[in-house]
Amino acid sequence: MAKDEASCLAFYYAKIGKGNQYASKYLKGENELKAPCIPIYFSGGEPDRDTFLASKSSKEQGEDFFNCADKWSNSYVVVIYGGNVSIWKPVPNCVVEFKNSEVDNDFEGMVKLMKVKKVMTKSVKDVPPIVAGINANRYYSSGTFREIDDPGNVLALTIMLVDHGALKAQHDIGEPTLARVIECLSSVQFETLIAKIFEEHGCFVPAYKGGTVKGIDLTARNDTAGLISIGGFKIEHGKTVSVQVKLRINPYERQRIVSSEQIDLLVWEIYAEGPSLPESKWLEAALSKSPQSRDWLLKSIDWLPKGYQELVRSLC
Repeated sequence: MAKDEASCLAFYYAKIGKGNQYASKYLKGENELKAPCIPIYFSGGEPDRDTFLASKSSKEQGEDFFNCADKWSNSYVVVIYGGNVSIWKPVPNCVVEFKNSEVDNDFEGMVKLMKVKKVMTKSVKDVPPIVAGINANRYYSSGTFREIDDPGNVLALTIMLVDHGALKAQHDIGEPTLARVIECLSSVQFETLIAKIFEEHGCFVPAYKGGTVKGIDLTARNDTAGLISIGGFKIEHGKTVSVQVKLRINPYERQRIVSSEQIDLLVWEIYAEGPSLPESKWLEAALSKSPQSRDWLLKSIDWLPKGYQELVRSLC
């Protein structure tokens, strides 16, 4: 696959019915078209593409759906259900069809259908964790059909297709950087990595994922007899600190968090706008003094090309 062709790849996340309850029927061909297909519902009264999109009932998801079909040669759809990750592709010269709903008896209107063919299926335990965890991404899982545009998932899905033989050559991913390594972790994995770093230096971390207190991802207590210093961040004996973990951050959000008395440490790796600031180097400094956490990170990205592994090993 040529480099320019690879750069045109588009991946989409599809949820077929609430909790993917209709995924099996639609992907097995037990549906309105009697063939494997991906549906979207929304509104329902409009009989054709133009009136449906003009209604704005689906917002950008309707546009994504038709773009996927229009650009069928470079489009892939990811569906995760039944413990498996399956990747599908629109059939050649795909045309979205409008049919009265026959699967969801509570839906009165026209269902929009895109015929697809299966590319591959793998158990969630056998795919990169960032892909297995797509359902945990609130942006994707709250929708019906959304483009997958975060670099980590795009890279992971591309590598899956290459390994399966569905793509001829690997997508050009550029030079490995720590930011790109972290992008290839799920949000839960990123928080876990930070928790492990604190634990390795003697802190007690009660949970690896936040949620009990808004705005706080982790808390860590210094259970040692002395002062702990991690990447220049100091924790006195017996003190508990609060940590906010963000992969990407913009200047406004950074200022809000830094000025909050609720957060003691903000960990982030990619500055969305403007130049990188000194505190973004905290993770690199912390990993350089945390061999156990570094080993955990290496195992978590063992699906990535060797250049990424070498980069992480060099952080010592």
